[in-house]
Amino acid sequence: MGYKFSLWRKVKSLQHFLIQRPLAKDQRLRIMRNYKEVDVWKVAIDFVKKIYGATTSFPRSEKYGIVSQIAIASVSISINIAEGCSRKTAKDFARFLEISIGSCFEVETLIIKSTKLNYISIDNSKVLIEEIQTLQRGINALRTSILKSS
Repeated sequence: MGYKFSLWRKVKSLQHFLIQRPLAKDQRLRIMRNYKEVDVWKVAIDFVKKIYGATTSFPRSEKYGIVSQIAIASVSISINIAEGCSRKTAKDFARFLEISIGSCFEVETLIIKSTKLNYISIDNSKVLIEEIQTLQRGINALRTSILKSS
């Protein structure tokens, strides 16, 4: 019991210290970020659901083809944002955001390809492409912000 209380006091003390004293620019970047609070991560998680929903009508022959590729690429977006949040430097975080942007472009390409193969309707394709492009811009804005603050 004493150990838990002691640990709790240390955590509270650290939180108080961080709230009361603004950190220098180089120190701010060394604190691990909570990826669950990053807006583009939340959007990326919601986007995965839409991709999975869109691929349910794909032919079974594409289960290990386009369906697999688009699922992996769409999941990769949020995974790389989360992993980037664990990095200590802005440069490392920005690199993982760059990888997320690459995954966005991969998903967009697969949506276009799926539309040309008539697996996704043109209307659904337009909505998905608009959403993935908005996500790309959001991740890029975060990346730019991270690099400017470093």
